Amino acid sequence: VSDAHLLKQLANPDFFVLVALHGPEVIGCMSVYAIHQYYSTRPQAYLYDLAVTSPQQGKGVGKGLMRYACVHFAALGYESLYVQAHASDKGAVAFYRATQPTEAKSVHHFSYTLSR
Repeated sequence: VSDAHLLKQLANPDFFVLVALHGPEVIGCMSVYAIHQYYSTRPQAYLYDLAVTSPQQGKGVGKGLMRYACVHFAALGYESLYVQAHASDKGAVAFYRATQPTEAKSVHHFSYTLSR
């Protein structure tokens, strides 16, 4: 991906990057998109990606990012924050369950690859 594309994305007011630092080092990050709804005046936050460096995994960095994101987006007036995880990704499912969300049951995610 080009630097120009990354700069354009970072300038997008509906795209957020939250980072966890240890001194000057980034040890965790998440990307979040604002989803504006037609049936509510309050947007939702869609957590697209969350990553923690291998040496820091299991030390609460991801849970800290989740707590911060919930507080941050609540303060901005968002209705909810949601994330999807593939059922086959046992680590991700266990992580998100450990953050005590309201869990949807039997949801299927459908994706359409769009050609140009």
